[in-house]
Amino acid sequence: MQLSGWVRRVVWRLGRKIYCFARGEGANQIDLNGEAYVQKRVLGSAGPGEKIVVFDVGANVGEWTQALIQQIESDRGQDFQVWAFEPSPETHALLSKRYGDRDEITCIPAALSNTEGSGQLMMASATGGTNTLVYDKELEYGAFGMVDVEKRTATSFCQLHKIDHIHLFKCDTEGHDLSVIQGASSLLAQERIDILQFEYNHRWVYARAFLKDVFEMLADSPYHIDRIRPTRIELFPEWHPELDRFFEANYLIVHQRALGWFDVLEGQFDVSNTYA
Repeated sequence: MQLSGWVRRVVWRLGRKIYCFARGEGANQIDLNGEAYVQKRVLGSAGPGEKIVVFDVGANVGEWTQALIQQIESDRGQDFQVWAFEPSPETHALLSKRYGDRDEITCIPAALSNTEGSGQLMMASATGGTNTLVYDKELEYGAFGMVDVEKRTATSFCQLHKIDHIHLFKCDTEGHDLSVIQGASSLLAQERIDILQFEYNHRWVYARAFLKDVFEMLADSPYHIDRIRPTRIELFPEWHPELDRFFEANYLIVHQRALGWFDVLEGQFDVSNTYA
């Protein structure tokens, strides 16, 4: 049976929507996709008088940090420190204007990566959320220019600022996420990060990166890799080819000591490549 063009498009779109719904992928709103849930559970884990330390890597104009602050101020009022990294000059100016008068939030005009030095940020818009350090010839067609930016590693930054422990490390760097994780590898090896959240989508293709790389990097470590859902997290004991489909989702690298903070589905893939 051969479908006509418009019928095939309808079936394709419907099939993809059902597929992504079952997988828990596609949504990208903090209050709907589970990111707010993760923030709440991390904040709720803090002991009396404990200061929550957070990295917001790829902070853009600070919407994710704002969601975190709202939870802190409405529910707990606890002590916290956010380090917000945004390399785009114009976006960083907006971020600093928004939070410059708050001692708990430090806005850093640099990108985190796996190397130190300078890099070129491909600009999709002056203050948009899709500017990236990932270079690909195809992406040039949608960009209006390149900007030189400073690159740091999370490890060296923590050493410089004497940061011993990070409760929540959020990474949203438009495909550069694996490099950011690699730059934090020493911190992970020393078990100094409780939760590292990273965005995964089609931009990883341009970076030639895979979820498989993350699993291999953390093999035989006390960290688990999980996918965020609205009211729980899904734990994957090992990498499976079905994971690397490049649909929009947020994943967690969770230390064993922090796994109990969440409602966890410990599923597995069956012979039909479905997870439950």
